[in-house]
Amino acid sequence: MDRLSSVLSTFRPRAISVNSRCVSSAREFISFSPDASYWLYLISGELSLTAQSNSRLMLKEGDGVWLPSGHELEVLSTQVEGIETHLFVCEFDFGTKALNPLLDMEWQWIPVEKDSDIAQHLLPLTTLLLMESSQSRCGYQVVVERLAEAYLVQMLRLFMQTQKIQLGLLAGLSDVRLARAIVSIHEHPQYAWQSRQSC
Repeated sequence: MDRLSSVLSTFRPRAISVNSRCVSSAREFISFSPDASYWLYLISGELSLTAQSNSRLMLKEGDGVWLPSGHELEVLSTQVEGIETHLFVCEFDFGTKALNPLLDMEWQWIPVEKDSDIAQHLLPLTTLLLMESSQSRCGYQVVVERLAEAYLVQMLRLFMQTQKIQLGLLAGLSDVRLARAIVSIHEHPQYAWQSRQSC
């Protein structure tokens, strides 16, 4: 089994909520569960996101950001008054934070700018996901959830290929040699694994 599939098959991420919300020009706070991961994509407008650590991120139309673990964000639309700002939000259940190394990045976020290679590779799925979620056709909810899960896997794959993430499990999986050890540990948890130190 490949390095990403090995880990994802253990924790089985699933989309539990996919929706869009309108953000007013007024400042508001949105709380995201620390036991879930989120993909935020700005459909229209401009946004300022501020975390509790005072880390700030600006999103423009077509930009996105992945939150490995949810936290409270201060959200402020920086658009001209009267123009609506729409934020697309996918929530993923990865299991309990204490047991899941994919949620080990705490408050950090991984931005994906509209013109980046990652965004361009994701564009066909982005278009399809937004189209399906905006049309209440028969069975659309199931389709949207499965598309969101495929989107997540593709995004994580691209993060690994480009070494976008520098900390945590996904950073380790981005290193081919280190990934072999990580995959072996996940596929054979019954073994008494220990590090070997050279003299």
